[in-house]
Amino acid sequence: PHADKEKKFLESYYQKFNEKPIPSALAAVQSYDAIFLFKQAVEQAQSLEGPKIKSALESLEKPFIGITGTYNK
Repeated sequence: PHADKEKKFLESYYQKFNEKPIPSALAAVQSYDAIFLFKQAVEQAQSLEGPKIKSALESLEKPFIGITGTYNK
């Protein structure tokens, strides 16, 4: 699963920014994962309220499979 997401991310990045290699690859993939982890937490919390999102991040109902790893809580 990680390889598929990584491939999709790289293809999208290269297409949008036309840069090879990525200047800050680690920061780019960590940011990508952070945004989609946050999205999953917001959807789980069904809210944009900070405490509810925090609670969702601390008790994910399903694992988040990102580029840099899988997050379980």
